[in-house]
Amino acid sequence: NELPRLVEMSQAELVTDLRCRARKSGRQTSRYRGVSLLKQMQKWHAQINLGGKQLHLGFFTTEEDGARAYDRAAIHKAHAEETEIMATNFPLSDYEHEMDSLKSLTLLEL
Repeated sequence: NELPRLVEMSQAELVTDLRCRARKSGRQTSRYRGVSLLKQMQKWHAQINLGGKQLHLGFFTTEEDGARAYDRAAIHKAHAEETEIMATNFPLSDYEHEMDSLKSLTLLEL
């Protein structure tokens, strides 16, 4: 029975655990959050939920480029919604040099 272990987890740990399980179940085409493979185009598609709607971030030739686009949008989203950055695909330190500009972007610039 997993219940005792799950009850002890923080909300962030629980979300991470569930996402990890979903990835292992084979339902996702990417190992990164917010990225999926469009097989017809042979491109990686990045998107993020912003204000209850899916925001298309672009098509990318590599999975990592899509993941980095998602991360930048997640940083912008957290600043715009005045919340903490929940999760990124790569360490936040990777974006330290561009943090100020990411926070000031408009939706069109994302």
